Amino acid sequence: MSCHPSIANFDFASRVEIETRQEELGARNEEYLKTHPELQERLHDIMEAVLFHKPEDPLAFVQEQVKLHGEAQQDHVSAL
Repeated sequence: MSCHPSIANFDFASRVEIETRQEELGARNEEYLKTHPELQERLHDIMEAVLFHKPEDPLAFVQEQVKLHGEAQQDHVSAL
């Protein structure tokens, strides 16, 4: 078991408990992402757009991208 520097000062039992919890949380997060593949795809698209456009205010840009995507989804649903 490799010890993360932030938990190096804990005793062995505590480090094992922390690392076990981290592994469990990682597995739950991975399972969640598997059930929502569109999330990873959308985040990837947004990151590509940020890196392409290099906006002065990247957080505002991301917010706008999310808003535009939401509006596009609503338009798509309304068209059905």
